[in-house]
Amino acid sequence: MFSFTNISAMINYSKKFDDVKNSINYVGNNQEITPINIDKADDYLDIQGSFERRFGGIKLELKSQFNLANVNNHINGLSSNSKATTQNHKIAVSSNFNDAPNFEIGFSKTINNYTNNEQKNTFFTDKPFANIEWAVFKNFTLVADYEYNNYRSKDKQTKSKYDFLNASLYYQAEGSKFEFKISGHNLLNTKFLSQDYFSEYIINTSQYAVQQRFFMFTVRYDL
Repeated sequence: MFSFTNISAMINYSKKFDDVKNSINYVGNNQEITPINIDKADDYLDIQGSFERRFGGIKLELKSQFNLANVNNHINGLSSNSKATTQNHKIAVSSNFNDAPNFEIGFSKTINNYTNNEQKNTFFTDKPFANIEWAVFKNFTLVADYEYNNYRSKDKQTKSKYDFLNASLYYQAEGSKFEFKISGHNLLNTKFLSQDYFSEYIINTSQYAVQQRFFMFTVRYDL
């Protein structure tokens, strides 16, 4: 505390024995699902760590997280094993000024590594981001956030780049219980985003449609 430094770490491990799972049998285009007890144990591991250091009104932040899931099932009468590891790493610099605009600038990287029987693939997401909060005029505050996503698979079969920009302008007169806000969401009008998905049966990557650019006017009154 006296050195303006915070360090934290956490490890969580769990193991499930004789778990109830859905055994799947594929019959043509149909699936037959039967609840059974799996004789092999499932393992789950979660490791997290963070480092924060303040230098006056500036804060440096480093965070990392690692997750592991090792699960078992039955498919078409045969034992099936699936493993998934996820890494999240983040570095950011932010400010906490009283008489100047406050900001956060950073970069995060996500690595998802999946193994499902004979299927293997790794997905990467690089995301630089920036946020700002600025009292532009008396009683007016501008808040904006931006992020850029570079999403791709290790086998280079999947590639996607997209970004998002949101901004809000607040107005509240001194001593007033009313607050007015004009906000714009998805200002760059991004149409789609990509995500990968892992289950005990498949490894999948999908593209999702997102809400296109829209604006809102909000009035808030504090009782």
